[in-house]
Amino acid sequence: MSSKSSRINLNTGISWLAGKGWEVNFLNTSSFHRVNNNSGSNTFSSSYFEFGIKKSFDIQQPRIKYYKYTAVFYKDLNGNRIHDANEPGVPDVLVNINRAYPEQDLKNKNYNGEFLSNELYSNEEGKIEYDNIAEGTYLINYIPQDVQTEKFESEGSVKKFSANKDTVMYIPFMERNKLFGKINLHRSKHSALGDIPLDNIKITVEGNGKTYSVLTDKDGYFEMYIPVSDYYKVKINNIFREHFDLRQEFYIVKFNGYKQFELSFDFDEKERKIHFDESDFLISDKDETNKNFNIDDIKVIKQTNLRGIIKDANSLLPLHAVVSIYNNKTHELISETASSRRTGVYFTSFFAGDNYNIKVKAKGYWTYTENLYINQITTFDNVNRDVLLRKIFIDEEIKTENLRFKSGNTELSALAHAELDNLIATLFLNPDVIIEIDGHTDDMEALTYDGRKLSEARAKAVAAYLIKNGLSEKRIKIRAVSNSEPKSRLDTPGGRAQNRRVSIKVAGF
Repeated sequence: MSSKSSRINLNTGISWLAGKGWEVNFLNTSSFHRVNNNSGSNTFSSSYFEFGIKKSFDIQQPRIKYYKYTAVFYKDLNGNRIHDANEPGVPDVLVNINRAYPEQDLKNKNYNGEFLSNELYSNEEGKIEYDNIAEGTYLINYIPQDVQTEKFESEGSVKKFSANKDTVMYIPFMERNKLFGKINLHRSKHSALGDIPLDNIKITVEGNGKTYSVLTDKDGYFEMYIPVSDYYKVKINNIFREHFDLRQEFYIVKFNGYKQFELSFDFDEKERKIHFDESDFLISDKDETNKNFNIDDIKVIKQTNLRGIIKDANSLLPLHAVVSIYNNKTHELISETASSRRTGVYFTSFFAGDNYNIKVKAKGYWTYTENLYINQITTFDNVNRDVLLRKIFIDEEIKTENLRFKSGNTELSALAHAELDNLIATLFLNPDVIIEIDGHTDDMEALTYDGRKLSEARAKAVAAYLIKNGLSEKRIKIRAVSNSEPKSRLDTPGGRAQNRRVSIKVAGF
């Protein structure tokens, strides 16, 4: 006899929270069972009903007390930091509550970790509620999600509270006032500065124990929103001080109920003046009366305006660098300026000369130097010099061509001396660079002589020359390589000659 069976179970439950600790529950379970066999079919069914009423008396654990915590986020329209009846709530504030001192909680025998952190969102009234929060100290972290709060700002995003009684905490969102203005450059009618960028200049606002900042746009305009405060101090990062005078260093701003305030920073270009003393005049009044002078005795004062852009030689990105002009004869510093961090542009102005040198230095880059051959004819001359700086890399080999040796020899040639003199000049311009001098031999020398000692002797010969000519011994490292790092793999006289050498590389800076 064969049979088949099928079963269906249906479970339903209803719970009603009636408030004040009352809870009503209704449960129903129904089962249907059918069996089919050769003699026919049989059906069975059953139902189970359960009705219950539960009352919670909320009797606290004797050693732990529980309280109700409420936070209300509101728009503080009048800035008094007191929640007034007409001030609306801030909805959709994401709130996270955590124990403030979890490590101390682990040592507390009365606390058993029953608090669970939860994310809550404030309702339309700006309110969140947490029932039965265990006694202790908590941190509430909150972030507004509604774009309507853009003109309102909370003083921070974290608050601390102690749950030792039922607590209501009011957290204000202060209305931000608009502060705006622009930079005005008042140029001299004889100005030779060219275009001056006005963007990315920092405006700083201080007040109420806090600091706010904003950058200007390409037209020198700035705009920012700041919370209500008694007053603010507004100042500018004066990057024009070399060529412009700032009329007013800072402003004290009081909104006094107004929602916006406008101000401007005015710069006046400095007048270029030439001052003479008596020694500057080669022709006296007596000479002029007696016509006792030659036209060649008259001094001609000329001014050079030098500008350009400093960039990284590889990436072509702008660099912040110090640009110095020196007199080659007297080694006197004629002028010095710095390039813009944002654009790499530099500008300087100086009395013209026929034997000047430009030196450009930036941290982490090889110093650039060049003689300025400016055959200036006019009284004022605008000269452009763009400079590409090469970055210094550790293990970078400094190019040399003449540090070669005869077989078994350690003597430096005249060409080697000249090349090392150039290297010394470069290292003097870059005082932070430390070098490693590597001595090499060819394969035949390594078999005939002690390759390690011979290569070391060659490296020491180069080091001795550098030290003798003023380079600090602390900036030099020596390494004996022997024939382990050949420059040429050719087993010929020419190939071996290339391997009898000294190489120099950057060991640090």
